[in-house]
Amino acid sequence: MVDAFTPDIFSVSTPTFHVLPDAKAAQIAAILSEHYPDRRADPRDIAQAGGLEINSNNFRFTDRSETFLLKRTGTTVKQAVLNAQFQISETLRKRGVPFPAAVPNLDGNVVSRGSDGRCWILTQFVDGAYFAGGRSELLNVGKGIGLLQRHLHDQASSDLTASNSLDAISCFQESVARLFDSRQHWHEIFPEQATKLLTEDEALLRKIAARIVDTLPRLAQLPSEVCHFDLHPHNILVRLEKLAAFVDVDSLQINRRALAIAFSTFKLVRQHAAQLGLALCDKDEIAEAAADFVGAIREGIELLPSEVESLEDLAMFEVFRRILSITDLNIVSRDITWNRVLIMQLAALREIPIIFARLPGQSARALP
Repeated sequence: MVDAFTPDIFSVSTPTFHVLPDAKAAQIAAILSEHYPDRRADPRDIAQAGGLEINSNNFRFTDRSETFLLKRTGTTVKQAVLNAQFQISETLRKRGVPFPAAVPNLDGNVVSRGSDGRCWILTQFVDGAYFAGGRSELLNVGKGIGLLQRHLHDQASSDLTASNSLDAISCFQESVARLFDSRQHWHEIFPEQATKLLTEDEALLRKIAARIVDTLPRLAQLPSEVCHFDLHPHNILVRLEKLAAFVDVDSLQINRRALAIAFSTFKLVRQHAAQLGLALCDKDEIAEAAADFVGAIREGIELLPSEVESLEDLAMFEVFRRILSITDLNIVSRDITWNRVLIMQLAALREIPIIFARLPGQSARALP
């Protein structure tokens, strides 16, 4: 069984940057010269963010006395979607929501399309640490998320991606069936550690899958609006325990806001517990922190009772969906890229009922 609330890859709170090899630095400098000629960078000064990420796409550089972050995307990203996301972030930034300021390119646009088909976005660099999980930091960030969602409430864009994950019950059931139908072949499909973890947690996985299928029709009735769907510890920068910036603007999408809040509550309260060295025996302290965190969010945005009552189920759904994404990659494509985070997702199945136990309407269901 996976231990709960142990530090994971998101528990490292210091951003890391690595100097690029000369050839790669020259490529980044060429992009800047083409699209941002007034922001020339010395190739020796260009560093790539990363260390934890599988594919880091952020590059820091200094031009005179200013520091910037250049973000690249894949070739399949739609430029119109990126434009809509950064237009929203700029609107919110002017209202006091802390997003990095976007820097226009030579044509006055925020998003540039390179000759390689990738999109590039330049923003002001925000100096800060990743969310570490201290008590006052947790509550300050909760208030910031409430402010963020309050201002996102009146945003609309036909270009934004709309998620239908809660509506796709048949896709969920197909992935569940694919996992358990291949049970006799797990040792051939998955690496040894993944096979061991899945085997140990098979009964728990089956129980939660059935519970999710039962609750999905109700969860699909919750309201949708623009939200930031990936507010984990490394997408939140803090300084002196106060919120410095939300990053990863391209995670703005149309989704159930309660699903976004449930996921951020799980990730940030989990980090709070890991930072303080809490464990399952400290369940009351963890649950109280989560209740206070959601309370801080609700200072900024009025949530429906049905949204608050669904937070545990929503968090469980999102984590299980990610587990199925990993197992589908293994079964269908023999792709083991994301297996290294499988241990985190399986641990979450035991952490979520603890985190959400004191919120109104939560069942506090005991899991094996």
